[in-house]
Amino acid sequence: MLRGGMLSILAIVLTCGLLRTIPCTAQEAKLSRKERQLVRSIEEELERASRFYSNKKFDDCATAYKAALQPLSQLNAESSESLLKELQPLHGKLVKAHELLKQQGQSVPEPPPLPRGKIGRS
Repeated sequence: MLRGGMLSILAIVLTCGLLRTIPCTAQEAKLSRKERQLVRSIEEELERASRFYSNKKFDDCATAYKAALQPLSQLNAESSESLLKELQPLHGKLVKAHELLKQQGQSVPEPPPLPRGKIGRS
């Protein structure tokens, strides 16, 4: 009986481990690996920028902000609707970061507008 109980616990542990590899949202499930990497790179740079800003390291914050803008240059009218929807909240954070950095006297470019994508065109 102990063996059966241990197998049940092992099955639960393995299942939980596998669930972590499943994308968190239905939107993420539609993204390609390259698209997920693009989203993650922006998220990571925004997190770095936030930490620098909190520590009043505005030059470093501006550098991280600019690094977060870099992946946006890969977007175009052919970008998937799923990717663009995933990027909308991050784009809003970039806009806010731009405003905050300008208030601190940093010379940083505005985030480019997100393209409309294949499906969003009229």
